[in-house]
Amino acid sequence: MNIFKHIQILVLVLAPACLMGMESARETVLDRIEHIEPTIVNIPKIAPLCDEIMELKKSMLDINNGSLYCE
Repeated sequence: MNIFKHIQILVLVLAPACLMGMESARETVLDRIEHIEPTIVNIPKIAPLCDEIMELKKSMLDINNGSLYCE
């Protein structure tokens, strides 16, 4: 075999192996990466929208062994 054939074989064998290390994997829950925000953002307190709509019908529905509040 000549040198070019050897180089061709090396490229075909090593290229996929090199590319496998370059793949970026998605972060999953199993990675257990923690991120804590340095500051806490203050969320303004506003009245719920359902309290501002006077025509909104509010009721409780009995479902099996419980109840469901709906608006």
